[in-house]
Amino acid sequence: MVRVSTTFIAKGCERRPNVVACSKRVAVLAFASAGDICIAQLPVYFVEHDAYVFEARSPSRIVSTNVAHERSITCLKFVKWIDEPSGYRDIDYVIAGSADGLISVWTVATDETTTAQCSLFSKHLAKGGSAITYCAGAVQSEVSTSSTSSLMTAYSVPDGTVHVRWKDLKESSLEVDENEAAISFAPDFALCFDFHLISSG
Repeated sequence: MVRVSTTFIAKGCERRPNVVACSKRVAVLAFASAGDICIAQLPVYFVEHDAYVFEARSPSRIVSTNVAHERSITCLKFVKWIDEPSGYRDIDYVIAGSADGLISVWTVATDETTTAQCSLFSKHLAKGGSAITYCAGAVQSEVSTSSTSSLMTAYSVPDGTVHVRWKDLKESSLEVDENEAAISFAPDFALCFDFHLISSG
């Protein structure tokens, strides 16, 4: 039997459908207001089978507002976690892209007893400074050690190019081994994309 359930429903902010995202890992909702990222903490109602259920009638509260970009944010998305046990964790990453071509990655850290904190992890300017039309990301972690090993981000620009960046996350530095590749869909352009891990093992 196929089971379909709703994770969350959001009305597009700033007349853009891609600037609101929900993280079940840290129980927050992120949305953009012009160039700001707002973080609203969701009240956890109860836990059932390692799944956190949020009380829809309880008022969420904005716990963090960050001046992320000088121009309007055009896309906002939490990363996908690969090779990592499901359930509530104390950290997540959210990616934001803006009209001036800036890509930023933010960490959202929390636990069951403290308020969510949002801080800048990394940022870079898209080649040519083109507006970002869509973004996505993934984190691959080692299940055996529960340590994060790599962060991958992807973004598209109006000329039909999708850029993919990845960096290995070492204990000594978070800025090690950064690489980038690009693929062109011109004259078409990418509406959306996601990360999937394909293994031969």
